[in-house]
Amino acid sequence: MRMHCQLSNEQLGKIARLHMQDAKEHEKIKEKMHKSHHAFRKAKMQPGTEDVTLRKLGKVYADAFTAMVEYHIKERKAVHDILTLDQMEKLLHFLHEYLLHSGYKFFLIAHPLSSIQTVSRK
Repeated sequence: MRMHCQLSNEQLGKIARLHMQDAKEHEKIKEKMHKSHHAFRKAKMQPGTEDVTLRKLGKVYADAFTAMVEYHIKERKAVHDILTLDQMEKLLHFLHEYLLHSGYKFFLIAHPLSSIQTVSRK
């Protein structure tokens, strides 16, 4: 990826540090999602579980999912702040080619990279 996007050492270092710092946070959120989903599925199969309990368990899962979405938005913004527009376009093309040639063609059907356009920042 570094060669395809022509990242400087500084950019590569920033992205690597971002990834290392956020890995623990991502794992923590992922674990919470897994546990809350498991608790909900287990409770819904028990006939004595009240609707209120299921709603509470569902809310815990939804909150964890929202936290994961916010995590990915924050991470994406940080990467976009590091890369130039030209590098973003090269990255999108690289990812598209990778998905196309690595057997992940089903991701391209409804994936935003399937119709790559010029990246614009707002």
